Amino acid sequence: MNRRIANRAGRAFIIVLCILGAALPARSTKKNGLTGWDYFKQKRYTEALECLKQDHRMWPKIHEIIDGVGWCQYFLGDHDSAEQTFKQALAINKEYRYSQMGLEYVKSARLGPITIAETMLTEGRHPEALAAFTDIVNSKTASEDLKRRALRGKGYAHYHLGQHQQALKDLTVVARADKDDALALSGIGFVQYARKNWTEAEIVFEQSLKIDPRQLEASLTYAWSAYQRGAIKPAAERFKGTIALFPASWGAWL
Repeated sequence: MNRRIANRAGRAFIIVLCILGAALPARSTKKNGLTGWDYFKQKRYTEALECLKQDHRMWPKIHEIIDGVGWCQYFLGDHDSAEQTFKQALAINKEYRYSQMGLEYVKSARLGPITIAETMLTEGRHPEALAAFTDIVNSKTASEDLKRRALRGKGYAHYHLGQHQQALKDLTVVARADKDDALALSGIGFVQYARKNWTEAEIVFEQSLKIDPRQLEASLTYAWSAYQRGAIKPAAERFKGTIALFPASWGAWL
């Protein structure tokens, strides 16, 4: 996914190189006879970055050069630096579309791995999902929000793999960091239910469903928790409540 995004961005940006000649200084920095733009066209981003940074020092207010530096950083995987560089270019020319595009691609590149990991989890590829989530949690460049989202996914992967202690540890960290994370709370509930801790499961499911009542699996397990501890009347009321929200829920009718 990230490679497709990068290739699409590269093709789009190379188009503009054909019209930059008139706008940029004629005496661009050269290395072995090639300018930064020449290296960029060849996808030799390390050399391109070196030359364009020197150009930027000579002409610090030319937003096209700053933008070129940002794209080199992006393709080299330095998304934090690329983001700041694109913003620097936009501070000079807020309408420059390629720097605007750069910020969008940085955002997509950051979200790509988490989207892939969550798809793996949904598809039941739990060992692969666990590895993908763990990579994001351990990443040096991912934001704290993204790491927290990945840690929640990691907790769910551990849960599905039957690794309840680690699942509970991960999900508890997320829930403590964000008390409104309904999915983390529900995850804790699923772990407690799997451990047959019916009352503990009910407590966190109640908290989670107050935040987001439209969680079918959590709503069902909340009702089953009451049923399992012999509280038939509240269990029946909860199943009825689930049917009101999800009329086609076979689990609630059962």
